Amino acid sequence: MDRIAFRLGPLRNIILPGGSVAGANLYLARTICRRAERRLVTLDSESPVRETGLHYLNRLSDALFMWMRLANQTHQPETLWDPEPH
Repeated sequence: MDRIAFRLGPLRNIILPGGSVAGANLYLARTICRRAERRLVTLDSESPVRETGLHYLNRLSDALFMWMRLANQTHQPETLWDPEPH
């Protein structure tokens, strides 16, 4: 992951969903991963769960985000959020 992060460089803007087909699919996978992470946190508040599950889902989300950026960099530019109204 460190090599990919170095290749991508620092993130300076918010990235919107979209880009390449691969990037969009990875964005969707990350969304599902984040949902699972939130549900595990909710479950943990009711009954303790192992922290390794939370750590795993968090790192998986990070990896999916980097792979999405890499796919978009390779196939199609990322769509960045523009805070200025048009």
